[in-house]
Amino acid sequence: SKISPKYDTAECDSKFDDCLRNNWGDVTFGTIVHLAKEAGIVFKNASLWTPITEVTEVTDDPESKIEIPDFPINVFPTWLKDFILDLSNSIGVPASTTASIVLTIVSSAVGNTIRTSPKPNFEVSPFLWTTNVMPTGSGKSPLLEQLTKIVKKMQALSYRQFKDKLRVYKNEVRNFRKGEGCELPDEPIFEQFLIQDTTLEALGNAFEGQPRGLLSVQDELSGWLRGMNQYKKAGNDRQLYLELFNSSSWAVNRKIGVKFIP
Repeated sequence: SKISPKYDTAECDSKFDDCLRNNWGDVTFGTIVHLAKEAGIVFKNASLWTPITEVTEVTDDPESKIEIPDFPINVFPTWLKDFILDLSNSIGVPASTTASIVLTIVSSAVGNTIRTSPKPNFEVSPFLWTTNVMPTGSGKSPLLEQLTKIVKKMQALSYRQFKDKLRVYKNEVRNFRKGEGCELPDEPIFEQFLIQDTTLEALGNAFEGQPRGLLSVQDELSGWLRGMNQYKKAGNDRQLYLELFNSSSWAVNRKIGVKFIP
C-alpha cells in the first residue's frame, strides 16, 4: 500500500508486471477480490475486477485469422538487402525487424528535406514512428545498438566539435568585454542527430540546431511513456508528441523567450 513507509514504486510495478505475465494455477484477480471480500475488504468499482467465466470457443479456422503478409525485403537495393539479412541472421532476429529499424533511421536522415503527398493537397514529412515489441532476450537491444552505432559516432564527433567551438566562443566573448574584440561573436549551435533522454523543452532547443529532424531511440517504450510530464504535475506532453507525429510546427512562448519550430 502506498501509505506504508516500506512502499517502493519500482518494486510494486515489477511485481505487478510479473503477475500479469504469469498465471499461477487458477489464481486470478478474481481470486484476490474473493479473498478480500472474505476478509471484509471492499473494493470500489469491484465489478471491473469480476472474473470472466465464459470463454468464447477458439477455433483453428484459417479464415478467422488475420493474415500478415511477408515483409517486402526485395524492394531494397541488393547491398542493403544483403546487409539486413546478414545482420538478422547474426543476431537471430526476423529480417522484418531489422528492416523496420533501418527504414526508421533512414527516415530521420531524410527528415524535413522533402515532403510526400499521399493524396492531393496533403503533404507530410517521411518520418516513421516504429515500435518493436519482442520478448526479453530476443536480441532487440543488440540489434538496436548495432544499427544506431554510426549515428552515435556522428553524434560524438559533432559534440566534440561543438565543445571546441564553444571554448573559442567563450574566449572571444571575454576579449570582447575587455574591449579587445571588434564585435560580439555568434554563439555556436550544437548539431544533434540523436535523442534518447529528453524533455519536450530540451527537444525544442535541439530542433533549433537540427531543423531537418532527429532520431529518437528508446530501448524501452515504457520508460519513454513514463517520462512524459515527469517534471510537471499536469502537462501536455502527449498532445505535443501528437503534433510531432503530424509534423506540425511549434510556437513556444515562455518567460525566457519565444521559439518557432517550422
